[in-house]
Amino acid sequence: MNSVVTEEAVLSALRTLKDPGQQQDIVSLGLVRDLAIDGAQVSLTLAFTTQTPAAKVELHSATRRLLAELPGVSAVRVKMGAAREVAAAPPRPGPSAPAAGS
Repeated sequence: MNSVVTEEAVLSALRTLKDPGQQQDIVSLGLVRDLAIDGAQVSLTLAFTTQTPAAKVELHSATRRLLAELPGVSAVRVKMGAAREVAAAPPRPGPSAPAAGS
């Protein structure tokens, strides 16, 4: 009998992975984005913030290994991305733009 892969099982497993720089799990830190489960295939994006290149590679590899070991998972796809934690500042007017209130 094949196991059904659930979001709860995936997130529970991912909560065991700690960010080496912050000593918190990657789910609590908000690094897991775009989680999708299609039958036995799991895909997600790791949205990195300030991790070193070595830490990014290690977390990527550890995530793939961990999810591949879950019952019912036959394929794992982990993309790496960048988190946008700070909202972009509003654009400043250029030299030819009128000043505010003019």
